[in-house]
Amino acid sequence: MSIVGTKGGKGLYYITEVVVGIRSLNFVKPLDFVIDTGASKTIISETQAKIHGINVRDLKNKFPVIGIAGAAWVSWARGVTLKFKKEDGELYTVDLVSIGVISAMSTSLICPNCGHHYKRIIRVDPVYEIKKPYGRPNLMGIDVLENYNVRYSDDKEEMYLDIIE
Repeated sequence: MSIVGTKGGKGLYYITEVVVGIRSLNFVKPLDFVIDTGASKTIISETQAKIHGINVRDLKNKFPVIGIAGAAWVSWARGVTLKFKKEDGELYTVDLVSIGVISAMSTSLICPNCGHHYKRIIRVDPVYEIKKPYGRPNLMGIDVLENYNVRYSDDKEEMYLDIIE
């Protein structure tokens, strides 16, 4: 059985209406995610967290994350359940130890592993934020995707996550 993602803007694939439950925050809401095979962890964006009432201050453990797009401070919420709608309409549940919530984008960050000082590596574009009222997307990373075989429709307009049983 498969979970279907659709191709959106800039050639990215989205899975919509994933019901996210975070026990530590008493949070249950449907969110949309961009499939990001380069991300090791699944992340909720700062803007989406604010829109959906996640108070980042409630998350104590904040860590720097450095990726291809730059750096951000990420807090980890524990006790996470994701519920996907399968092709047949049934729900498929995935439990995660944690999900990241971006708590602050950074223009200057010191890597705790190597001590390198990254300066002005992220520029938040206010025009982008105005044009995109929902802000930057949530990212679904390998911590979730490793449970699936990924394939695409012949016209590449849909992506299928085939559940590995």
